[in-house]
Amino acid sequence: MAVAALVEIKRLRTAHSHGPTVKTLPLGFYLLIPQYLIVGIGEALIYTGQLDFFRECPKGMKTMSILSTLALGSLIHPWIADDLNKGRLYNFYWLVAVVVFLNFLIFLVFSKWYVYKDKRLADLGIELEDEPDIPMGHA
Repeated sequence: MAVAALVEIKRLRTAHSHGPTVKTLPLGFYLLIPQYLIVGIGEALIYTGQLDFFRECPKGMKTMSILSTLALGSLIHPWIADDLNKGRLYNFYWLVAVVVFLNFLIFLVFSKWYVYKDKRLADLGIELEDEPDIPMGHA
């Protein structure tokens, strides 16, 4: 998000220096490559760990946990201005960057004391049966 904010600031400066009559800005698409690479790699890493962690949820909440995290991302669409040259989209990117950083710090604190469900139940003398593996395409 910090990279996206910097790219948006560069785009806005270029748009303002060329005036409102210019339809195409002299910016290359290469400016978008770093942020898309970072977001793509991040999402791949997050979703893998997230799906693995959702095994800790009670059975009735697994689907809801996955859907709620995906649905929250759709809330940002109304925040984007119709005319991006008049908006301050970079402030949104900075806000998201700060929230993600704070979330990471909170994650570090809570992950220090987290104990997996299997270990907690084993400490209580309860053993869980392994869930049967269902081959892909068979529900």
